Parts: sequence; structure tokens; C-alpha cells
Amino acid sequence: MTEVDREFAQRLMAAHQARRPMPLFVDAKLPTLARGYEVQRAYIDLLLAPAEGSSNTTGSPQIQGFKAALTNIPAQQSMGLTTPTGGVLLSDCEYQAPCQIRLADYCRPIIETEIGYRVSRVVTDPVTLANLSDYIDFALPMVEIADAGYATPNALGRALSGADLVAANSAAGGYIVGHADCQPVDTNEVEVTLRNGDKVLNHAHGHDALGSQAAVLVWLINHSLAQGYDVLPGYYLMTGSLGRVQLATPGCYVADYSCNTEGIATRFGRIEFEIV
Repeated sequence: MTEVDREFAQRLMAAHQARRPMPLFVDAKLPTLARGYEVQRAYIDLLLAPAEGSSNTTGSPQIQGFKAALTNIPAQQSMGLTTPTGGVLLSDCEYQAPCQIRLADYCRPIIETEIGYRVSRVVTDPVTLANLSDYIDFALPMVEIADAGYATPNALGRALSGADLVAANSAAGGYIVGHADCQPVDTNEVEVTLRNGDKVLNHAHGHDALGSQAAVLVWLINHSLAQGYDVLPGYYLMTGSLGRVQLATPGCYVADYSCNTEGIATRFGRIEFEIV
């Protein structure tokens, strides 16, 4: 990694700490996705580092899993990509439902209804659709409070690119963990409805994530391994936004998840949260 990119990771960290929009690479031409991931790793290392001058690491955040972003074709095309992007979930960004989210903790928070999964055992080699279930403990409802605050365009007039998105950890923000009331036979058929009070904001299905939850999981696990991360038991895996994302505004929200179990519609779970 160049010294310029190390300094850029420091700029990302400063923007994160100040809740300012994330900077873009200064290049006029589109930077490569590989470069974006190199900077992302340096940025994650800064996020995980103990506070300066402190020898106490017990309060430092830890990696708690991984997220996929751009898991629909139009979103990928808007960034000039043909693949999802990956990010890292940190322990200090986790909320347990029901919970309260402070807008002041984010720059431009958006709400994404998602399906999450817990890793059941250490993954050491790339997985396939055939052996994926060996590494998944269970599915659960999750909501991401992504942070889409980016300083766009850059000084040379270039718009946000896939590499810019990736460098700032693919817009990872907070994530809300719900409780699963049952396990769906097929998470592609899970339905979720997001409401703010009596207003329906979004209704979506599990297959909205590139048509296959399992395919996104395989991609996310193998991508995380390729980036040099450990994939450990208890980690969360989030497979991307289902349906439309929503700009977070103050209010009381409910995300209701349902699934089909032996031909009977069953509640998969419910996530209640308040944004203030």
C-alpha cells in the first residue's frame, strides 16, 4: 500500500470520528476495486486499534462478522460493478432489538431490512452451495443502519465509485439483531414489511438479494476469506438490503418477518426500534 493510501485511511478514520461525510479517492479516473479493499483493511485496522495512549484492549471493538452490499443488479450498475461488495461488522456497532438509535451517531443513516446468519464453526477453506449448511447455525432477522454519508463528487468532479464505497467499509454503520421465532425452510421466501407507525415503507422478499440468499452467503464467506479475515463461530453474516432502503428519520419502526413452514405462514421474527 502506498503512503498516499495510508493517509487516505487516516482521513476516513477522522471523518468517521467526526461524523462527517466519507471522502472519496482524489483520482479523476475510477480507482480499482482491489485498491478500495486495501484501504478498507487499513481503515478497519484503525477502527480496531485501542485508543491512543491506552494499554487497555478489553474495551476495543472486535470483528463480529461481515456484510454484503450492492446485492441487486441496479445498485451494482450504478457503481459500474458486476459483483456485490463486502464490509466488516464491528462489535461496538451492534444493537439488540428492541433498541433506540441516535441520528447524531451517524452522518447519513439509511435503514435496510436484511436477513442475517450465525456462523456455526470455523471456516478455513472456500465454501460451496453443497457444503454451505455445514457452516451456518441459524438464520435471523436483522436490520442495518447503514451510513451513506459520502463527500461526492470529489474535488475533480468524479462521482462515487465502487472503490470509494468499499474503502469506507461499504457504508457499514450499525446493525440490529433480532430473535428468530422459527427457522425458514427457504430463506428466499421470507417476507419482510417495514413500518414507521401506521405507514408501510417497504415490503420485500429474501430472494431480492441477487435471487439467492445461499449464493450471496457463499460469495460473502469466500470473499471475507480472500481478504485475509478469519470467519469464526458466532460471527454474523448479512446478505444485503431487501427491497427499498429508507432514509432514517425520527420515529418508531417495526420490521415484521414471516416465512412459510410446511405450508403455514409463520412469523420469522420482529424487530422494533426507535430513531431519535
